[in-house]
Amino acid sequence: MSLIILISGKQGSGKSSLANNLEQFYKSFNYHVENLALADPIYQIHNTLSAVKNRELLLHIGKSGTDINQNYWVSILINRIISKFAHIYIVSDCRRLYEVENLMTHLPTYQFLTIRLNCNELIRAQRCNCFAFKDHITETELDNFNFHNIIETDYLNEIETMYKAIEFINNRLKWIQSNQH
Repeated sequence: MSLIILISGKQGSGKSSLANNLEQFYKSFNYHVENLALADPIYQIHNTLSAVKNRELLLHIGKSGTDINQNYWVSILINRIISKFAHIYIVSDCRRLYEVENLMTHLPTYQFLTIRLNCNELIRAQRCNCFAFKDHITETELDNFNFHNIIETDYLNEIETMYKAIEFINNRLKWIQSNQH
């Protein structure tokens, strides 16, 4: 059984940090882990065009793909998942409802866990200095989604956030395994 952990949260909530820390933690126990992002190919294109992170350019590239086909970037991620073998896949940047729904629909043999990182705007502003797009649909669409777990990261450091996620993931894995028999 392979597990896909979908991480969501607004800019500066700690998604990438959590994904990287979970990857290292589970690898230390000899799990094969793939840390992927829907935006990986978007960043590859961006990095050929700009040496400095440009959020507006990233959004433009992302929109260009979804203008061709709403599932353009999701399809690329699905193909990346199918082409690799891992015990755990971590997707660090689920931002849209159709992304979550399409991943779950097109990968029915995988187990999914959804984690939302919430953090207030003042603390997120300290973590990353880019809030021009705070009301963009990619920041707000999943605000009311029914996640398996929500972690408030306002006053947690990266390690505390990781251990809260690990506790949930491990309990969920035990539940999944006990219900497969």
